[in-house]
Amino acid sequence: MTVRLDCGHTKEDRTVHGNQAYCARCFKVSNVLEHYGEVIVKCVTCPYTRKFGTDSTLAYRAAMRHQRTNGHPIWVGPTLYRHTNQLPLFHI
Repeated sequence: MTVRLDCGHTKEDRTVHGNQAYCARCFKVSNVLEHYGEVIVKCVTCPYTRKFGTDSTLAYRAAMRHQRTNGHPIWVGPTLYRHTNQLPLFHI
C-alpha cells in the first residue's frame, strides 16, 4: 500500500499509521501520516489479478471487461493488510 510520510514523500510500504519508515529520497526515517489502500481485481476462475492503486473506477471497468469477455466471476476490493480496518472484497 502507498503511505505518505511527514517529509512529504510517498512510498510503497506496509507500515501502519503512526509508525516510522525509511524515506529513500531524503535518506532519513520519517513518521507515516496516512496510508492509501490499493484496489485489486481478482478472477475467481483464472489467475487474472491486477492492482489499480486508489483508482476504483478503473478497477471496476477492468473487472467488467474481464467478466464480459471471459464470463468469469470477479472480486474487486481493497487489498487486505493486517492492522487495517478495510472493507471486504465485492463480487461482480
